[in-house]
Amino acid sequence: MSKKRNHESLSLTPKFSTKGVLKMSKAKSHKSLQFTLIELLVVIAIIAILAAMLLPALNKARDKARTITCVNNQKQIFGYLQYYRDDFDDMCPPMSDLPNTPSWGPTWAEYFIFAYQKNNKKVFKCPVADALFTKSNSAGYYVHYGYNSYIPGTSAISFGGRGTNIIRPSQIITFMDSIESKTEDAKMHGYYRVNDFTRTHPRHDSMNSSNATYFDGHVQTNRITRPVIFGDTAASHPYFSSYWRKD
Repeated sequence: MSKKRNHESLSLTPKFSTKGVLKMSKAKSHKSLQFTLIELLVVIAIIAILAAMLLPALNKARDKARTITCVNNQKQIFGYLQYYRDDFDDMCPPMSDLPNTPSWGPTWAEYFIFAYQKNNKKVFKCPVADALFTKSNSAGYYVHYGYNSYIPGTSAISFGGRGTNIIRPSQIITFMDSIESKTEDAKMHGYYRVNDFTRTHPRHDSMNSSNATYFDGHVQTNRITRPVIFGDTAASHPYFSSYWRKD
């Protein structure tokens, strides 16, 4: 009798199917996995939106940093010009026929590099131009800043090379972002001289502006208001060839 009751009590014990438990756990795991993938996609979408929003700002900050480096380069070059004037009785350096060098030898830039820069050319390279221009080691062509050829010139419309002849130094461009040629088929190089805006290279501010050093030492960014091509004689400007004292 007792055996029969024990058998009945055992038979009343609920039986659970392991297969059912496994199916439930798999279903929950699958559902959890789906939710995780959705979350991941949402995160990726948010990151993509943030990147799209931040990228223009990052590019603008990078371009601004390059422009500041270019400005500092030109200020340093102007300091070398002052050293030269101190060494040679207020005379400004000629374009290429410099003291103790062969006629039509090294340009003013090579002289500055040798005399004041310990053969370091880095200060003569604009970081924006360095990324755009064809690499060159030729004298005068690796220089990304042009020197106003009216300052050392000896023609009737020049300053005669003496700094004291300039009566409006804050309005005379001395160095400026330069390019050898703007023709489409030409390789882009820097150029060591400028005498108007035809060899000016507007490489800053999304290719709209150029940095220029004036004879009083200040550097400013000038916005080029219209396209300038090589040989455009109408681009001549009094900031290059006017405001000097005739003796």
